[in-house]
Amino acid sequence: MTLEQYAAVAEIISVILIIASLVYVARQLGQNTKMMRADAAGQRVQRDAELNFRVSDNNDGFTEIWLKGITALDSLSEAERIRLIFFNRSAIVHWHNMFSLRSQNLLPDSAWNEMTWLIRHVGLRQDLLEAWRMFKGSFDKPFQEFLDSELAAAEPLP
Repeated sequence: MTLEQYAAVAEIISVILIIASLVYVARQLGQNTKMMRADAAGQRVQRDAELNFRVSDNNDGFTEIWLKGITALDSLSEAERIRLIFFNRSAIVHWHNMFSLRSQNLLPDSAWNEMTWLIRHVGLRQDLLEAWRMFKGSFDKPFQEFLDSELAAAEPLP
């Protein structure tokens, strides 16, 4: 074989190795994306559970505070209002996190639909609207626009 033939064989082998490397990298990226989605789902479940537990476990009287926050926010003491507003800030931060995951295509449709349903069905609470008014400026513009549009489409509370 001539030197040119060896060079041609070496070039073919290098192309095959490059293709194999690209296939390997693509598989690794796919696995990494799956792991990130699973982690995001786990975090969502954990945050949902924490928020739900906070309302349902009434050892410290928070359930009554939460119920008054629907339409009687002014009847709460200043300390109760602060507790409730920061609880709602936690919920908003959770929604922001899910919004970010959605924009990265890491949140499944079912979780996204569940979140938007929740916003539309609890969004017109006085305490949530007050928390959003207070903390809105601390979030990026796309999330502000998203949450504003969801709150505008929210259903009135009974």
